[in-house]
Amino acid sequence: MNRITDVLRIIFVSPEMAAIAVCIWLHSISPNLFEPIGKKIETILTALPIVAVLVATHTLCDKILFPKEHNTVLLQWPQYSHLKNRCIFSLCTSVVAAVTLFICIVFSEKIPNTAKGFVFILFFVPACIALLTVALAQWKIREIIEITDSSTKMNK
Repeated sequence: MNRITDVLRIIFVSPEMAAIAVCIWLHSISPNLFEPIGKKIETILTALPIVAVLVATHTLCDKILFPKEHNTVLLQWPQYSHLKNRCIFSLCTSVVAAVTLFICIVFSEKIPNTAKGFVFILFFVPACIALLTVALAQWKIREIIEITDSSTKMNK
């Protein structure tokens, strides 16, 4: 039950969900706001930023969940399952964003520019926020491990 609650909290009470709500709100107020962005989504080169976010998210999650050293300290940490859930959510967010953008690019001639721009922002911004969240988690973990290492060395 705790894992389900944690996953629901990550999904519904997250900066990514706040970004989605803001995008939907902006679209409801001014749909034409996204048209200039949609005009630029025509070539496969448009996918490079989201691919970069996907690769960076995967790399950071891999470093967080499977560090080369201090693995036992991290795996014994009581909050490890929360960290793992967050990484999985971040990866899923990035994958969904990448797939959605590729679909927009493939069908770009059939989709109105306003819709393309809205969909791009709706998925790209949360993916970037997920990447930022994972990066902040990695920094915090590194800090915790350094503090643990230094206290262990001082006790010897």
